[in-house]
Amino acid sequence: MKHGIGWVRNGAAVAALCLAGVAAIPARSAADLPYLYEQLKKPAYKDPLTALLRGQAKLPPWVGAFLKTSNGVATPGAAVPVGGQTLELYAVCEPHNCGGNFLYVLYAPGGGQAWALVTKDGQVIAMLGNPDPAHQKALTDAMKP
Repeated sequence: MKHGIGWVRNGAAVAALCLAGVAAIPARSAADLPYLYEQLKKPAYKDPLTALLRGQAKLPPWVGAFLKTSNGVATPGAAVPVGGQTLELYAVCEPHNCGGNFLYVLYAPGGGQAWALVTKDGQVIAMLGNPDPAHQKALTDAMKP
């Protein structure tokens, strides 16, 4: 009988530890957003970005190539607050030449609408999608280290 009581006591301790462990698991965070190249497999993400980049002759060739090849250095997306909603921000830089050569893309939740900023040598060369001031700020803030 003593053995049974010890098991109940130890079982309660194990259950308490398990519950404590569950509480320590963080909720899904912005770091859990995929990379841009993963999102571009979905039409809701690829179509608006393709439309933004179409006919933009002043963009560096690697930007258009990224859409076709996914060749670029990327980080996972981040959730950013913009104008009262949470948008998805993605960044990718030119392969073998990241120093200030970036494509930043801001998406409405779930894709469907996009705004983009392109830099060359650390200078903004294109702001695409007619972003309002709040969206422009989110894109330009992404350039900051």
